[in-house]
Amino acid sequence: MTVTTIKSGSDEQLSGTRKELSTDGSSTSFRGVLATHSRVIEVQHQTVDFHVDFEVFNQNLLDLLGRFNANDVAKAGSDLQDALARLQVAQGKYGLMLFGEGLDHGALFPLIESPARKSIRYHIGSPLIAIKMERKNMGVALYAPLTVLVYELSPGVVRVEYDLPSSMFGQFNDAEIDQVAAALNTKLYVVLLAAAGVSD
Repeated sequence: MTVTTIKSGSDEQLSGTRKELSTDGSSTSFRGVLATHSRVIEVQHQTVDFHVDFEVFNQNLLDLLGRFNANDVAKAGSDLQDALARLQVAQGKYGLMLFGEGLDHGALFPLIESPARKSIRYHIGSPLIAIKMERKNMGVALYAPLTVLVYELSPGVVRVEYDLPSSMFGQFNDAEIDQVAAALNTKLYVVLLAAAGVSD
């Protein structure tokens, strides 16, 4: 388990940037910029290795996840109950959905004259989970859905990497968000175990 500290530039550094970019040599902020804020947060990065074939793991994961359909959310404006019912069904067995298609990062390696690798980045979550947190702080939307990277470490060994939801959402200092995020920690880990054929 690795704890990674993500640091952003300070307000003073941002102010300095604004001064350098000023076209008239003044030290005033850009017109229309009301405020800039930055803070340091700690994100707990999870790395889990499984003894399982890459193709088997990925197919299992896809089978266990529901599929997000934006039309289901759009229906909420005209028929809320129907929209909620559709989203409940779409969540799949473990209450999580795949957003879009997996991004094949392994396919990039031929660009540097190297053999393609097995590496796919997934966006996983649920609008029904996200809205419980976003109603308290819209900033949550920056991290929802979750990003999960799956790649072949060696033949028969799959590595999964992701940032622990509770550590990302903990920055908002809200008890209700923390509660939802903690449950999301477990929900994501359980579906990964299931994909690998490991009993929890």
